[in-house]
Amino acid sequence: MKKLIVSFVSAAALATVGMAAAGGSTAAYDNNSASNNNAAGIFVSGALGYGYVGYKKSDFFGAPTKLDRSGLAWNANVGYQFNQYVAVEGGYSQFGQGKASFPGGETYKTTLRGFGADVKGILPINDQFNVFAKAGAVDMHENTDQSGATIGKLTGSAWTPMLGLGTSYNINHNVALTLQDVYTFRTNFTKSGAKVNIPYTNDILAGVSYKFNV
Repeated sequence: MKKLIVSFVSAAALATVGMAAAGGSTAAYDNNSASNNNAAGIFVSGALGYGYVGYKKSDFFGAPTKLDRSGLAWNANVGYQFNQYVAVEGGYSQFGQGKASFPGGETYKTTLRGFGADVKGILPINDQFNVFAKAGAVDMHENTDQSGATIGKLTGSAWTPMLGLGTSYNINHNVALTLQDVYTFRTNFTKSGAKVNIPYTNDILAGVSYKFNV
């Protein structure tokens, strides 16, 4: 997982620097440029991509013969950017899906979703490119469906920290494309007197945002 984050950050940084250089990164920053999207305003955003769920075999009652840890991830947010450096946002995310298979054909299918909020720090590279980091928390809901010899459902939730790194490309004053890595930490909740683990997640997401500039 750490290698994945490092690889993503390195690739995003190299891509940003390379494209900035190609577009004239030595030019002065122009807040009035037609491609500048860094003014204050309300924004909405959506993203779609790959979600990794960090389950371990010890998270289950019994020993699964197979663990699938990846699936669809997405989010939808609304937020407010105060200036070119700071924004806040909140929304709903699906962080990934997992499936554990057991002897005899029994399976556990899990989806992780939740509402979250974060503060975003933004560093403009030039009129079109930004890099950003964000930190917040999410109310992570784990929904597990059990099928096979035994049929059942297990649900629960717990708050967990959320971190993100990314880059954005401003198409114009209103529209920007984004690429980001979002990570949530391992946590747990109690169900019927037993501790149930919620795994960490790591999502790579590509998306778009639209800002209603003030």
